[in-house]
Amino acid sequence: MSQKKLLIAGDTLTDFYAGCYAGWDADVTYINVGGSRLAQCIEEKTNFAGVDLRRMHRALRPTGRKGFSLFDNPLMRGGYTDHGRQRLIVNGDQAYPGTIGAETILAYLQDNKEALA
Repeated sequence: MSQKKLLIAGDTLTDFYAGCYAGWDADVTYINVGGSRLAQCIEEKTNFAGVDLRRMHRALRPTGRKGFSLFDNPLMRGGYTDHGRQRLIVNGDQAYPGTIGAETILAYLQDNKEALA
């Protein structure tokens, strides 16, 4: 698994959780697609559908690129693997303004085609 790259995309809270915690030892990128109601909650550190997201936000670290953060997975703090600890979280509304749903995924893939080869 440590040689696998996973791209997880979605627009729901369960998708966001999967992006942060799934693929224990894989190199994971989660894309919250443009147009998602969750996008504003990720940026503003609020709750979503009554679920408090403050704990998740404490683990997000800015990368210096708008819409891109690293999620420091607290479950991996034992140093069990080289991958899996930090996940790239892409907030589509910020990273690729004007894209909706699959357009956000396509924009990310076009932007990162060399790295994904």
